[in-house]
Parts: sequence; C-alpha cells; structure tokens
Amino acid sequence: MKLNQSFSKEFKRSPLKYSTGFFVLFMLAALLIYQLRDYFTWIVPDKDSADGARKELLNSQEELQAAINTRHKLLARRRHFIANGKNFWIPRRDGDTGINIQKMLNKTAEDTAVVLSSVGVARTEKVTDGISLVNLSIRSQGQSKDLVQFVNELAKQKPTPLWRSLVMRPENPASPNELVISGNIQFILITDEKLATLLQEGGEL
Repeated sequence: MKLNQSFSKEFKRSPLKYSTGFFVLFMLAALLIYQLRDYFTWIVPDKDSADGARKELLNSQEELQAAINTRHKLLARRRHFIANGKNFWIPRRDGDTGINIQKMLNKTAEDTAVVLSSVGVARTEKVTDGISLVNLSIRSQGQSKDLVQFVNELAKQKPTPLWRSLVMRPENPASPNELVISGNIQFILITDEKLATLLQEGGEL
C-alpha cells in the first residue's frame, strides 16, 4: 500500500518522466514481438499455413502409396517371370536349340501318330542382351484328332513353344479327316547367366 502511494506521488510530480519510460517499454515490447513473429507463427500457424501443410502431407502420402503400389506390381511380375522359368529355353539346362528342338518335335509327333513333314531351320532373333527368340516353321499331317493331340502335347512341353501362326486345312478335299497343319513356333531363349540362374534356382540377380 505504501509502495503504491509512493509511486502515485512520484508519478504526480514527474508524469512526463514516467510516461516516457512506459512508452519506451511499450516500443521495446512491440519490437520484440515483431522480431519473434516467425517463431510465434511456427508455434501457432495461421489457417492458410495449416491448410498448406495439410495439403503437402496428403500429397506426400499419395506419392508414397503410388510408389508402394508400383513396387508391388514389379515384384508380382518378377515372381510370375521366375515361376515360368521352365517355359524358357536355357541352353545349359535344355541343350542346343538346333538339335534338341528337332528332337522334341520328332518325339511329340511320334507319340501322337502324326507325320512331321518338315521342320525349318531355327533362326535366332535378339530381343535384348541375354534374351532372344528362336523361330522355326513346321509342317505335319495326320488325322484331325491326332493333329489336335499333337498341338496339345506340344503345348505341354518344357520349354514351351509358342505358336506365332497356325493353319489347319484338309490335305485332300475327298478325305476331310486327313489334315495338314503348318505354322511357325517360337521359343524364348535365355543366354544371360545370371538370369538363367534366377530362373532355374529362384535366386537373386
């Protein structure tokens, strides 16, 4: 109480002195607040800043999810590729294409009672380093049911030939059950050693 009375008396004696002091303190406080405005904004961001940060976060989450989805698709394709390793021709496992493809065709024709009229020369077409396509033409004849069985049995072979073209027609209009098939088959040839190991053993590249 005495302190307040003393301050009141002093203020009445020198009001300008105290007013100037209060003004200086007010200006210092205002200057301090101005200098720290970015700090306070960081602690309590305004609506626009908060909305912008929220939008950036959502965009980052969407980008991350898209990257995860892409990786899952690539891994699925990789697993599918490895799972089909037996369908590809790997020389160190399946031997020479020029010799063993002929043996495969002869054996399948013999098992299905089909006459293999001709087999073309195997021609290799490079796709990329370590992967090529082996193409050749074939012509066979026999009973319709035997030829259908021949095509079905050929599709079960490992490595598996793919038909690029296939034509089935009567050999003689007077004998509709006697047919001739002609077409081009294709094998996927793997010569890259690391890729061949991956397909054979399911290892890592």
